[in-house]
Amino acid sequence: MSDVLPKERKEKYIKSQGDHCPFCGNPDFEGGSLTVEGGSCSQEVSCLKCEGVWWDCYTLTDVVADSSMDPENVKPIKDEEPSPGGTT
Repeated sequence: MSDVLPKERKEKYIKSQGDHCPFCGNPDFEGGSLTVEGGSCSQEVSCLKCEGVWWDCYTLTDVVADSSMDPENVKPIKDEEPSPGGTT
């Protein structure tokens, strides 16, 4: 896969949080399903105006438990120190 986007164009797209087509600037685009691999995922995106196609690439930055999760069900994982005040 060859990358034809100039570095400055990529930086502008990322800084704007991907709110426009990086080829023509149009705000109307659609994304496909996410492809997950390890701590990252990617999504094919296409512009509805110029028909440009690109991949948005994401990395895992945080994890948040569902509010319905009972803290008693959070058990230490192998080679993990128990959290202070937590269950063992």
